[in-house]
Amino acid sequence: VMAGGRSPVRRFRSWRSYQEEMCTPHVLVTLSLAFVGSLLVGAMAVDDESSVHAMFSVCEDLPRGGRRCHSKPWQGLLVGNVLVFAVAAMAQGCQSHFVLLGATALLGLLGVVTPTQALAGFSSSGNVVSQAVLLLVAGIQEAGVIDQIFFKLLGVAKSRRSALLRAQVLAGILSAVLQPNTVMAAGGAALMLWAPQVGMSPRELFLPFACAAGMGANFMMVSNSVALTVAQMMPDSKLTDFDTVSVCIVTTVVTIVYGMFASPRFFRSAPKGQFAASTNASSAADSCTNNHFVIHFVVAADSILVGRTPSQAGLLSMSGASLLSCTRPVELPMAEGDEFCFAASAAGVALVRSRNPGLDLKSVNTLEVLGAQRHRRCLFEAGVGPSSSLVGLRLPLSGLPGAQCLAVRRPGGCPELSSAGPPTELIGPLQVGDILLVEAFLEFPDHPQAERDFSFFAAVPASMPPRHGRRVDTQRGWLALLLLVGIIVLSALKVADLLFLALAAVGVCLVTNVLHRATALRSLKLEMYLGIAGGIGFSSALACSGLANALAHCIIAIVGVVAGGSPIAILVALSATASLLSNMMSNTAAAAIIAPIASQVCATQGISVKCAALVLIYSANAAFSTPFATTTNMLIKALGPYEFPDYVRYGMPLQLLMLFTIPCSCYLLYGMHA
Repeated sequence: VMAGGRSPVRRFRSWRSYQEEMCTPHVLVTLSLAFVGSLLVGAMAVDDESSVHAMFSVCEDLPRGGRRCHSKPWQGLLVGNVLVFAVAAMAQGCQSHFVLLGATALLGLLGVVTPTQALAGFSSSGNVVSQAVLLLVAGIQEAGVIDQIFFKLLGVAKSRRSALLRAQVLAGILSAVLQPNTVMAAGGAALMLWAPQVGMSPRELFLPFACAAGMGANFMMVSNSVALTVAQMMPDSKLTDFDTVSVCIVTTVVTIVYGMFASPRFFRSAPKGQFAASTNASSAADSCTNNHFVIHFVVAADSILVGRTPSQAGLLSMSGASLLSCTRPVELPMAEGDEFCFAASAAGVALVRSRNPGLDLKSVNTLEVLGAQRHRRCLFEAGVGPSSSLVGLRLPLSGLPGAQCLAVRRPGGCPELSSAGPPTELIGPLQVGDILLVEAFLEFPDHPQAERDFSFFAAVPASMPPRHGRRVDTQRGWLALLLLVGIIVLSALKVADLLFLALAAVGVCLVTNVLHRATALRSLKLEMYLGIAGGIGFSSALACSGLANALAHCIIAIVGVVAGGSPIAILVALSATASLLSNMMSNTAAAAIIAPIASQVCATQGISVKCAALVLIYSANAAFSTPFATTTNMLIKALGPYEFPDYVRYGMPLQLLMLFTIPCSCYLLYGMHA
């Protein structure tokens, strides 16, 4: 802090700082070696009769029949240098969708790909289906259905190994239908609260859970963006919805067994009870600040919390909320009507409401007071102004325009807490400077009465009221799950194309208000859509420039020297390449880059395209060794918490195990030759 109490002004970054961030010594050396290598290879390919020149040959079918072959080594080497730069940029942390789209645009400007080839990914049916599945999953998650599944299936484990088995099996099963990211996001909070019950640290649980979810995602193509991308890029594989089932079961079982024995070895557990949350008022007071509201909740009649202890429900370790008191000892199961008092920040109140279906506010029913259109409401902190008509009034307040007051706090410290009895909630009389927590419509701050009564407003991020609390909300969630299962079954029965089934299911969700029209777009993942589109465009450049053919020849030549050209060794080499790239960039991008190379290898060696495509799908999803390999790996980094060496220590042995399990399983179940 500068003299006078002012904070220093953050300076704008210079171009040189960005340049230094991107052009690290490792990147410069890599690009330099790639450029020098390109010059050497280009010099050897000058002779049209040379074997190097022939490596870059590309053959295409003519509209009137016949085939035309050509070779443009310098174009392929140009694409190779762009590929090296793209991989280096993604390894440095640049977002893969921007890198791939930029690389595709650059190659389009240089005439390597046509506009049709560059834009093919935007109209890819697999790309559209993956976004439709995200919408269905969002409807399931908003209704609290996934939370109910976690509560029912996790249960109470009797030992650490039993807990690891339960968590990993659940991750594999749910990821077979839902997106692994969704399973991780929904299960993260449940696992964080469940782990202390069996004396486990979160570090011991989350990484095995994420790995099992990643492998379980291969069960069906419809919920796997990598599988949909590979099927688009390798049409000769003729993959169907359930071709991935057999090997997925094998790899998931191997991952689960590995996790049961490796996790206790790599992540030492603390004694049972060390991670238990504190439950007394005095310790809660220590964590209470002047930003906390004292607010009461009650267990509803049909709540999924009934029959569970507060610890099992996760009420003792909510982020931003401390449990101060409850009507019965925390060791006993909860029952209908039990009351809980929390000291919570505004964000903590939002979290308690969203993560605990069936735990309702005691003082007010906002659904009755404010009615429908929950998507247009959020929580606000509003300061009572000097000319406010609310001064001297007590809670509950009535007459606020389009708003309902939930709690109030008085700046200057946490309310006094006593172990002799439950803490008292501040209800008034209100004074100037008191801060109200209100649920209100988005236009509430602009209302004239609100402008007169309050001196400031602060919207609480991610505080839209949860879409549960009514029976119809739960029914909508189960309807979304039924629709997701329905499109999988109908697609397998060849009733209609998967694309149209997915779009029809999304239409049903919008019509039945499973997903509100105003919030549906928030559930889409633009970065995933752009990443797949950019990856498909860039892979077209690899194929049409001849670089994919040249790299395929290199892989075959290396395997020929090392393993005598064995087909299974070629599959191992493809698996290793896909896994290596997936640990440095998006797994979808890695699959899109390797797919044309794998196609050329199959055409040259007579290997089954389906077998190679399946190896590529499993290997691209088997990215366990870096925190930025997949979204699930990034989600658990802070939850563990984990550091980079933790991923390497746990993930590298599993990576090597999968390097042989995947090709061998595909070979045994689907055959090697076309």
